[in-house]
Amino acid sequence: MPYLNYFDNYTSDVKIVENNETIWYPSNYKASNYGTYIYSNFTFFKKLAFYSQLQIGMEANRGSIENHAFNKSNFTFGFYLSQTFKLNTKFSITAYESYTSKQISDFTEQKQGFRTDISINYNFYKNNLKTRIRFNDIFNTFYNILEMDVDGLKSHRYSDWSVRGLLISLQYNFQWGKKSNANAVKIIDNTKEQNRVK
Repeated sequence: MPYLNYFDNYTSDVKIVENNETIWYPSNYKASNYGTYIYSNFTFFKKLAFYSQLQIGMEANRGSIENHAFNKSNFTFGFYLSQTFKLNTKFSITAYESYTSKQISDFTEQKQGFRTDISINYNFYKNNLKTRIRFNDIFNTFYNILEMDVDGLKSHRYSDWSVRGLLISLQYNFQWGKKSNANAVKIIDNTKEQNRVK
């Protein structure tokens, strides 16, 4: 699935660190990105399901902020994969893998690491109670770094907003409300009437 975005007058607040001071500049510049998404989904023996998403594209930012000119373009690549193994109707295990290459935003370059999550799901009480245990970033490889280096202005930030951890969740479906009744459809044999008309 292709995509295309172009902004002739993109508006944002740009953060610049200068002389140990953080300065926010309102900015307007040209920004564009285009590329395509490729999806794939298939199942083996109704037990093992695979899903994949691939993104390839280009992005560019051009303009100037407080007399600091920038003209950046960048090739982007990313993927998202998942594999689900269903032992039965109640129990399943899913592995998630994701990665995004370097991205740009005005002066800033964003870099992220490879990430792997695992989710274990089990249903109780006629599938009304759903339990989930999820291990985030099990190999501890994910990171989120933002860097800037323009005309001697430098900034480095490490933001780990998705830390390694364990999540446990419970969900129950109470099934409130009226249940609809399904009435059987009566089929009338009109063979005799058809023969009479002939």
